[in-house]
Amino acid sequence: MLLGTCLGLFALWTLWVYQGKKSDKIRFSVILAGLYWITQAGSILFPGTALVDPEFAHKGQLPAQLIVDVLMLVLLAIGYMLQLKQTKI
Repeated sequence: MLLGTCLGLFALWTLWVYQGKKSDKIRFSVILAGLYWITQAGSILFPGTALVDPEFAHKGQLPAQLIVDVLMLVLLAIGYMLQLKQTKI
């Protein structure tokens, strides 16, 4: 449960404290923030795992966690592209 918190805090530290090239800071922060969502969605590849507990599963409906994973990755990509456009990295 702490993986997301630690990756998020490390990403913020990279943006606000780390002294380096701005383009490297932004790129590394997006990668750190995205790792949590990528690994969470990738957990379905392990045998015997599911994205949702059986009592919350609905037939024909995508698991809510998969929707959240994709949404967060899309938001990270949009933010990264907007920052690229603004700073002209």
